[in-house]
Amino acid sequence: MTINADKQLHNQPQNQHWQLAGTANSGNIVADVADIHQCIHYIVITRLGTDVLRPQFGCDYHRYIDTPEDIFKPNAVREVVLALKLWEPRIDVDSVKFEGNAPHLTMIVYWSLVSDVDKTLRTTEVAINV
Repeated sequence: MTINADKQLHNQPQNQHWQLAGTANSGNIVADVADIHQCIHYIVITRLGTDVLRPQFGCDYHRYIDTPEDIFKPNAVREVVLALKLWEPRIDVDSVKFEGNAPHLTMIVYWSLVSDVDKTLRTTEVAINV
């Protein structure tokens, strides 16, 4: 079953870039750009040190949550960009923006595929409850 060009759900792997879908799509597989969206989401929401098999996996922006906005935003952007460069080599991060107000922020990651010749800019939104 295909959702759209960027978000594909399958019952069997269609190419080398795939993983199991999250709990909402149990039993399905995400592939291509949908796989990258899911990876970005997992990297950003995982606190550094909480994956016992990969203690360096995740993002450390959480330590800036209770700081003033002028300290939180640049430090959170830096932590997200560093984590994505380390854990998602298939993308180039263009920018990270925030929408909303505390305690309900949405982090928007603007990125493109390293393999794209035309560098089509894509976005992944991650809800942050501070």
